[in-house]
Amino acid sequence: MITISGSVGLSARNKPVDVMIVQHLLNLNHSDAGLTKPLPVDGALTVGTLFAIEEFQERALGRKKPDVRVDPGGATLAKLAAPVKTKDTISVLRSVIRAVSSMTLARPGEVSSGLGTISSQNFLLNYDRQFAQLNGVARAGLVELIDFINADMEILDVGWAAYMLATVKHECAERWKPIEEFGKGAGRAYGNPVMVTDSEGNKHTNTYYGRGYVQLTWRDNYAGMGRALGLGEELVIRPELTLDPATSYAIISYGMRNGSFTGSRLSDHINQHKCDYPKARKIINGLDQHTKIAGYAANIEMLLRVSCYSSISDSGF
Repeated sequence: MITISGSVGLSARNKPVDVMIVQHLLNLNHSDAGLTKPLPVDGALTVGTLFAIEEFQERALGRKKPDVRVDPGGATLAKLAAPVKTKDTISVLRSVIRAVSSMTLARPGEVSSGLGTISSQNFLLNYDRQFAQLNGVARAGLVELIDFINADMEILDVGWAAYMLATVKHECAERWKPIEEFGKGAGRAYGNPVMVTDSEGNKHTNTYYGRGYVQLTWRDNYAGMGRALGLGEELVIRPELTLDPATSYAIISYGMRNGSFTGSRLSDHINQHKCDYPKARKIINGLDQHTKIAGYAANIEMLLRVSCYSSISDSGF
């Protein structure tokens, strides 16, 4: 059964992803929904969407006084979802909402999953409705992160961007900026001070607890990432540099694409053949909190798809 996380319609929560699902289902049931042309599957609760819900309840369910709501587990959703054979709600949306329609804005790669240029304004509007409204600092941080992704031509798939954002949402506790690990590694081996000597013979005492978008830990990991990014010994000598947003973004992008953290890469789990967000957690930290982060990623993916400038919907009849 196709599911939604909250009600859609009058006096409802109307999360964008839930609205997208209902819009697509209404298109599949266009005769009973009184539609003469497809609804845009964009997550916006329009008058046309409300009208179609009302018509569907009257025609398909025989209600004389429709409540114009589609509730999780309710009769309206069950009837709407009858034509759909799969139980995978996100796959249903993924099949009809393409992140790009023009290769002039797309990254190299397969069109249906290619990442176009993201409108941060549209994404933030949808994000507030899907999750919760961010404060000014977090809002600015998320805009900066989207700008980094837009400029990063190595991020080929909308699913990669979605999982990166879901990881930052979790690792940085919704602050949307590089942070220091809570407790600064207290009680952990990587929280102990380490003396290092730079190339000029100067000694430094540093602690290599988690920092950044992805919480980089351990001296060797700071050293390895510094070399990979062409920074030499800088991250070992000055680990606080990982709190610089541009540096922190370079770490998360390079590390998740190349398997620098655990050996597992974005392309292992998200590619032209599959999108396995739960197992993608292995890129960072085994399967810790993998279900929660996978849920974030699935919803963020849909928000990205409708927030790209070239996004289109193939939902029709």
